[in-house]
Amino acid sequence: MSVATSNPPSSPVSPSILARDFLTLQEERVRQYGILARAHKAYMGTAPNYDIDGFQTTVTSVTKAFQDISQKVIAMKSEFDVEFNDKDMANHISKIQLLEQRKLKFTVDHQLALQQVIDHPDDALMEKNEQAIKKELGKIVEEINENLEEFLVVFLISLAFGCGYESCPKTKDGMINVHLVPHTHDDVGWLKTVDQYYYGSQKDITPVSVKYILDSVIPELVKDPTKRFIYVEVAFFWRWWQEQHDITRNQVRTLVHNGQLEFINGGWSMNDEAATHYNAVIDQMTWGFRKLNDTFGECARPRVAWQIDPFGHSREHANLFAQMGFDGLFFGRLDYADKAQRLKTKTMEMIWKGSDSLGKSSWLFTGALFNGYSPPRGFCFDIFCDDEPIMDNPRLHDYNVNRRVDEFFKAVKDWSEGYSTNHIMMPMGEDFNYNNARTWYDNLDKLIKYGNARQTNGSQINLFYSTPSCYLKSLNDVGQTYTTKSDDFFPYASDPHAYWTGYFTSRPALKGMIRESNNFLQVCKQLGALTDRDWTPGPEGDVSKMREVVAVAQHHDAVTGTAKQAVTFDYQQRLSEGIQDCQEVIKYAYQNLMPTSKSSAAPPELIFCPLMNTTECPITETSTQLIDNVYNPLARPVSKYVRLPVTSPGFDVIAPNGQKIETQVIPIPKPVLLIPGRKSSATYELIFRADLPPIGFKSFFVIKNASVAERQLSKPSRMAKKAFLGKGKFLLGVDRNGRIQRLSHNGNVLDVTQDYVWYEGHPGNNSEFEFRASGAYIFRPWHEKPHVAQPQGNPIVYKGPLVDEIHMNFGFNVSQVLRVYKDKPEAEIEWLVGPIPIGDHVGKEVVSRFNTQLDTKKTFYTDSNGRQLLKRERNFRPTWNLNVTEPIAGNYYPINSRIAMNDGKTFVTVLTDRSQGGSSLKDGQLEIMIHRRLLYDDAFGVGEALNEEAFGEGLVVRGKHWLQVSSSAEASAKNHRLRAQQAFMDAQISFTPTSLSFQEWKSRYNMEYSALQNPLPYNVHLLTLEEWAGNSRDSLLIRLENIFDAHEDPELSKPVTISLKDLFSGFSVTNVEETILGANLRRDCLERLTWNVEKDNGIHSSNNTAEMAGCEKAEPRSTSKAGPWEENYRIPEDTLPIHYDLYMYPNLETDKFSGHVTIEIDAKQPRGHFLAHIKYLNVTSSSLTDDQGEDILIKEAFEFAANEFWVVQLDSEVPVGKYFLKLEFTGPLDNGILGFYKSVYVDSNGKERAIATSKFQPTYARRAFPCFDEPKTTSTPDSPSVGLTEVSFEKSVPMVTYLAIFIVCDFKYIESATPEYNIPFRVYGTEDNQALLQYATDVGSHITDFYRNYFDVEYPLPKLDMAAIPDYSSGATEHWGMITYRETNMIYDPSESSSSNQRRVANVIAHELAHQWFGNLMTVKWWNDLWLNEGFASYIQYKGAKSFETDWDMDSLFLTDDLYRVFDLDATLSSHSIVVDVDTPDQITAVFDTIAYSKGASVIRMMENFMGEKDFQLGIHNFLVKYQFQNAITQDLFDELTAVSSDGLEITNIMDTWTRQKGYPLVTLRKESGQYKITQKRFLTDPDAYDNPNETSPYDFKWEIPVTYISSEDSTPKQVWFHKDDESISIDIPTGTMWVKFNVGQYGYYRVNYPQEDWNTLSQTLIDSPQTFSISDRTSLISDAFALASASVLDYPTALNMTKYLKGERDLTPWNVALSALGYLSNVLYYTPTYPNLAKYKRQLIQPLYEELTWTDDGTIDNRLLRVSIHDQACGLGIEDCLDTAGQMFTDWMDNNQTIPPNFRSLVYKYGMKTRGNQNTWDWMLARYKAEKNAQEKSKLMTGLAYIQDPEILYNFIQIAKDESVVRSQDYLSMLNIISGNRVGEPIVWDFFRNEWEYLVDRFTLNDRYLGKLIAQITDRFSTQQRLKEMQDFFIQYPEAGAGESSRKIALETVQNNIKFLETYSDVIDQWLNDNARNQKEQ
Repeated sequence: MSVATSNPPSSPVSPSILARDFLTLQEERVRQYGILARAHKAYMGTAPNYDIDGFQTTVTSVTKAFQDISQKVIAMKSEFDVEFNDKDMANHISKIQLLEQRKLKFTVDHQLALQQVIDHPDDALMEKNEQAIKKELGKIVEEINENLEEFLVVFLISLAFGCGYESCPKTKDGMINVHLVPHTHDDVGWLKTVDQYYYGSQKDITPVSVKYILDSVIPELVKDPTKRFIYVEVAFFWRWWQEQHDITRNQVRTLVHNGQLEFINGGWSMNDEAATHYNAVIDQMTWGFRKLNDTFGECARPRVAWQIDPFGHSREHANLFAQMGFDGLFFGRLDYADKAQRLKTKTMEMIWKGSDSLGKSSWLFTGALFNGYSPPRGFCFDIFCDDEPIMDNPRLHDYNVNRRVDEFFKAVKDWSEGYSTNHIMMPMGEDFNYNNARTWYDNLDKLIKYGNARQTNGSQINLFYSTPSCYLKSLNDVGQTYTTKSDDFFPYASDPHAYWTGYFTSRPALKGMIRESNNFLQVCKQLGALTDRDWTPGPEGDVSKMREVVAVAQHHDAVTGTAKQAVTFDYQQRLSEGIQDCQEVIKYAYQNLMPTSKSSAAPPELIFCPLMNTTECPITETSTQLIDNVYNPLARPVSKYVRLPVTSPGFDVIAPNGQKIETQVIPIPKPVLLIPGRKSSATYELIFRADLPPIGFKSFFVIKNASVAERQLSKPSRMAKKAFLGKGKFLLGVDRNGRIQRLSHNGNVLDVTQDYVWYEGHPGNNSEFEFRASGAYIFRPWHEKPHVAQPQGNPIVYKGPLVDEIHMNFGFNVSQVLRVYKDKPEAEIEWLVGPIPIGDHVGKEVVSRFNTQLDTKKTFYTDSNGRQLLKRERNFRPTWNLNVTEPIAGNYYPINSRIAMNDGKTFVTVLTDRSQGGSSLKDGQLEIMIHRRLLYDDAFGVGEALNEEAFGEGLVVRGKHWLQVSSSAEASAKNHRLRAQQAFMDAQISFTPTSLSFQEWKSRYNMEYSALQNPLPYNVHLLTLEEWAGNSRDSLLIRLENIFDAHEDPELSKPVTISLKDLFSGFSVTNVEETILGANLRRDCLERLTWNVEKDNGIHSSNNTAEMAGCEKAEPRSTSKAGPWEENYRIPEDTLPIHYDLYMYPNLETDKFSGHVTIEIDAKQPRGHFLAHIKYLNVTSSSLTDDQGEDILIKEAFEFAANEFWVVQLDSEVPVGKYFLKLEFTGPLDNGILGFYKSVYVDSNGKERAIATSKFQPTYARRAFPCFDEPKTTSTPDSPSVGLTEVSFEKSVPMVTYLAIFIVCDFKYIESATPEYNIPFRVYGTEDNQALLQYATDVGSHITDFYRNYFDVEYPLPKLDMAAIPDYSSGATEHWGMITYRETNMIYDPSESSSSNQRRVANVIAHELAHQWFGNLMTVKWWNDLWLNEGFASYIQYKGAKSFETDWDMDSLFLTDDLYRVFDLDATLSSHSIVVDVDTPDQITAVFDTIAYSKGASVIRMMENFMGEKDFQLGIHNFLVKYQFQNAITQDLFDELTAVSSDGLEITNIMDTWTRQKGYPLVTLRKESGQYKITQKRFLTDPDAYDNPNETSPYDFKWEIPVTYISSEDSTPKQVWFHKDDESISIDIPTGTMWVKFNVGQYGYYRVNYPQEDWNTLSQTLIDSPQTFSISDRTSLISDAFALASASVLDYPTALNMTKYLKGERDLTPWNVALSALGYLSNVLYYTPTYPNLAKYKRQLIQPLYEELTWTDDGTIDNRLLRVSIHDQACGLGIEDCLDTAGQMFTDWMDNNQTIPPNFRSLVYKYGMKTRGNQNTWDWMLARYKAEKNAQEKSKLMTGLAYIQDPEILYNFIQIAKDESVVRSQDYLSMLNIISGNRVGEPIVWDFFRNEWEYLVDRFTLNDRYLGKLIAQITDRFSTQQRLKEMQDFFIQYPEAGAGESSRKIALETVQNNIKFLETYSDVIDQWLNDNARNQKEQ
């Protein structure tokens, strides 16, 4: 708020009066030119004795006249309201540009000549200049006289098109408009000091000079009015401005007023955003604004914030910039992963919501620049750049115009792909560019000229000079809708190992000094403003210098600690000088305020002690009496404990009222006495409490009194046991070592410990990302586990009436003092660190760490620039899926004033005295980095290690933390808000020596003063009080703020009304003008651009910023969209849907649908808003009624797209009750194959037919209609009855949204009923598929009855339908009453379908039917328990299929299809637990994975085995009965099973170890004295993975294991329990036992390792008598052996020996497992010399069986499938007969249409194409594929197409398959996977995947789990470092993985394990193969 005056607006004036006034000004200008000419002539006539003084006087006078004329013109512009409708004006518009150029040229030539006369008054030059001036003056006069009317038109038009947005260049619709922004980035100190940068000294560091940048740019702008330039750093500009002649200043004013020179940002410096306090930011910005505004007026007010170089961006800055009136913010540094995701989604530009409390007024358009602040690569035209210039002389050999324009246009297109409009901004400049501006502008002119010339040939690129403001305005004009952001951009990472979090703490001493300096500046400004209005301080007492040095210190390489050491010293010196200046101001103020009468006493002397941090103060050490003046800069009373260094105890302290106050003396800690450089005789501190008035001071009389010394001195005591510090409400408990142990505040007790730890700084050489060093910018610990500094010696305790404290030392030169002051609700921790030892050549980063047992759920809070508190979540970013590459540094955040955590009951806050970095690396823990000393540079430019020294050794730093604990959020907010404010605006102490007695002093001087009549409320902070408005001493700048955020406190967060009129005691406020935050515009004159925000009711751009004169208040903004819907993806549990009344109208011709839904809602709590999920819907109408039909008033309704909500915000809160929410909506049918979508198929007549169908699981119902799209929200939709064009539906049973289904189709159906219960059963499909649906009908109806009996629970619906859908994203979905399937999973034709097709159909149908009970009748409460649905269905499906196909071996099939499928994944770090926390739609989709399905099924199978089938079945029945039509969680199932367990098993205790931790155990046997001793350990494929510190488990990776076994002496399975708490168990081995086989039937979810002799025995038994073991046991022995070998648990020869028995094996499952294990070896060894021997050995195993099986397609299903597996291997291994036979069958099929048996088709197509394929055969097969109607046959044909060996054909296949008429979307990803299985296709698919990732994402979305899984599928054979790096690079480029997050981890881990495998096992496998592989003739 500025207290100032302004001119009232003038009335509009007619154009004729305006023209007359303008003519008068022009006449005056001509007259002044005449005066100048006559003076110059007279001057020249006096030669040789030139009267230079007289001439310069005239020049000055004329220049002043010109200034007056210019100011009048400007005043005319601002004061007159001009109409622009005159017809005559239109006739002159075409002349404007030419006239402007001519006018400017005359002015420039004249002024340059005149300046030469002044600067170089020699005869020859004088004569030359005289002629030039005469000539130019004549031209000017002639021009004015002849073209007065044109100049008038130009002027009038310039009123409409002046500075700011009015000056912006025109853009072109339909083109990419490229805004070229010439700029320089001039650091106010970094590698050189501010002075060195300005003048260009120290050229050996860098030769640049800021002075010459501006000198060079201005003439270039003057010459060409189309050119633009932006400038940022007012600190440099102001210095340059002071040096300029009036002529140059006038040029600059002209450039500013016509928009050519634009000031951006406008602060004194470009401040940092992490380490700065909001108070200092506001001050430094305001001072820059002030200089610009005073010099240039409104045209210099910046519209755009330009934070291009800070290393991360804070939310509070967005808020501050918005309050300063900025329309936008652009920045250059964006986290590499965030940037990749934003470029991909075109969200580099957004609306940043700066404050929840301030709503829309805090919203700020924010854009991230494509290439930082640099030009496109290759287009830096600076004299210090090496890029190629544009050479446009066609006669030159190096003529390069076409190539350079081509290159630039490519950059334009690359950049434009990341942004959402047809405008892009290209910064054309870098650090300290434009020392020679002409090199830049010449080349840019050519680029614009030749680039735009191409438009005549159809180019769509338009280049022009512009500014960020003009770019912003162009975006605003487009009306684009933008996404929003509510968090911040910390921490910033530039690569996976470069987290810029070190600078949060770098140079802590400098950070402390800057914080204290700003504190001192506020006191200085306050006291300067409060001084008597008639009193003027001396010349030394200038606040400006302190303002400016503190402003420079906020620079992003100053306060950050990232400048060179020499520059840091310069910053410190400047601060010291500024402090000295301010000391003079404060002295004058005290001298004015302290005397009781101006004449009665001499002005008091004032002395300061700036080294109190090291307890140095000469006056307190040497004086026997003195005055201690304590000034409080806060507008509320505070108490401060003053600590004065003294040499001995024995002092009285007398308050202003004459009373002696309580004192205490404590020895100074020894480490403080030993601080290097300390020069003090003080060994004690005198402590007293000063109770201070608001904005005022108290003086305390301190006098020596030896008699009180004994009483005053606190005696030391040694710690012998635990102790407490403090009295009353706050207690600090410590252990015997003096370490914090417990806090108690108001009865709230917290167990807390504190340690000092240090990380080793990474010593990398920065040659690669992974070798990044820890440095000034980067924090990168070498090891994740820090070292702990151990307490040393006995701590010393001091207790007294004012403070209790403990002095203690730690190792590593760390010490601290713990303090609890009387009546203070906190513990003060004063730490001292240094010198940090580096004798071991290791850099170190010291941290103070606090540990509690609070369950903080990965969250903590840090402040944003000392103002807002932002929620942080460990290993998480709100806007992209974080890949945690640096788990410590990547979780560090800036702390300006506090870091906090809570568990909802206990709230812990640690406050700081300076900016630092910190985190919560585990729940209940906070850590703050306090000092760093490093030995390596991090290679980000500073060029030296952060190795601070002082006095010849490492720097010692001393500081404070304050630890608070509260029992509520409100209490915590009050404590930390007030404490942080007092820490930042601390009371300032000064001293006055005196020989007077107390009474004498008091009679002469005021000892107490307050500038306020009454204190402000505690929640109101007087942020600013300073003199303002230039030389006027009657104007003050005042800022007030409520320091509490909205909703932080029920009272203190409320608005407060303050009367300014009588606020101050020394003067009255007579006039108030409210300004924006930067004090450079009246608040009612601000009108910011507004924006369309995603789903925000169409907010659109308003008018441009209003003019100052006559402006009106802006129209009220709409209410903020901030609210609780931002906090969670889930709908509140207190709103439940009861019923949906839904109407849908799909239009298959327009590919759109519309509808309306009324949702009956039960509100369990009063509601101020209602939510429904939507995605890709356009809600056109919203209404709400209560259960009486009365309308509820809606305040606004909008989409909150980030969480996929439609928000209905009410005008007022409604009570508990029933409500009806009606929403009308429209949506697309052509947006993929999820939600409600259109599918097209071709019938047998070749006619396309369209259907509308749906797929809602898991979160896609919201794409069809607004709903509560969560599993816990069951309700009643409707079921169908008969209709024609409109179908009505009956009310259904309660169900979740994802079980709903709509199909609009012309399908036919087979109708039947279930055989036993007569449930109506229909199977739908296309008419052509009717004959293929009978098997599904038979299977489905039978299994439905089976489940009815098995569960003993009735099927609850009146009918059951199934449908085969041509386009379906997943295999099938269990929609209740209408199950949908992909066609391949439902059709079956004995003559066309293979055995695997048949088995697949039966299993999928069995799976989906199981869901009708498990998943539909009972539904999980949330997706973290998905396994209850999918794991159960995946297991029970085997029972269902077996009930129909009774001769199928389903037990063995389970092993290969589920158990072993998940075993490999679950043995990696990339796995996860079965029960897993999920929140977002991407996370939900991703959890539909192998763990939920196969591991879930496997542990259920194990559970049934150890419970017994009867108990298990009864428990399942009870569970379904209890939870039918309800939601359940895992615990509910376990409770029901526990209740029925005959053996009294505690199922929860057992199964939690399997469901709530990832992985599984390896059971290891060791023989000891006739027993097996059994131990367990987590099994991991990678033996190095056990050391991963991030791997944690609630059960320490121990399991409750049902250990089963049989032996050679007893084939009856035995079972014993191996409990998780057992170290081991033992089992007796009966005498004579040859072997024991554990894990009978592989029912247990674990692996077994036997002693070596047992492995040998088992192997030999398999060879001798394989039938000794069951199929499952034979299979498990092979599987375990190879798994253990790959994990280095078992040697590979033992595993390979197990395969020798296969010659006698004739069952499918053992062969499949063995072939899989050998196939893995083939994959990784394929390109090694070992592979030929491996292939030889595999042929040796397979050939006999291949020959035995022949090519007949008969036998059981297992026989037929075994034949296919063996033949596939035989052909793959090149067995000649196999390839010949397959090739001949392929030829006969093609040439003679000879039928191939269905089971052989895939392998014949595959190997026929592989061996005999060419372009012709491939084209023929493609045509066959396209014409084929049978989906299963199409799948087989696709395999053939994928195995052509011509890479060009494969590449083309991938491209043409993008056409959905060739390959359906549902099959495209499968096709890529199949092609990647072809060795020729593998690299083609990999390149396609990387190069066209954006295409894949656009087509399938990141939410598609099948796209997410593809990466792991196509890379699983990679085994080289090159491929691994390619993967890592790809993930860096595209960090957003969506539903593929876990798949990426799996892929990386798989490839890393493959590489390790080659390194570890190649030789031993090679040796075994040399011994065992024989050529065919040797066999």
